Amino acid sequence: MELGGERDFWQDLTNWILNGQVAQGAPTPRSDRAGTSDMSPRERQDACASYLEELLFRFREKMSGLDSHADSRTYPIAWELRQETEYALEEAVRQVRSIEPEGEL
Repeated sequence: MELGGERDFWQDLTNWILNGQVAQGAPTPRSDRAGTSDMSPRERQDACASYLEELLFRFREKMSGLDSHADSRTYPIAWELRQETEYALEEAVRQVRSIEPEGEL
């Protein structure tokens, strides 16, 4: 393992969307979340983005549904990480949407 330096954390996701392939030994993504290997890159991209957007929507809905008059100590632990969680999901959606299938440049 190399410490520090630049690393492409999105390489596996990009490879799945563009080629429908996973790294050796990696599990195949669930089709309801990321499409299937026999789909087109655009279809896999749309499946991934839709799943992530739905996660973000449900997360925001759950956080906004908390009783603001309740004791905050009873809130789920996700409350304390809500901004980081929202940012991570938003970034994942942006990354998925930024992938350009090769025939569509």
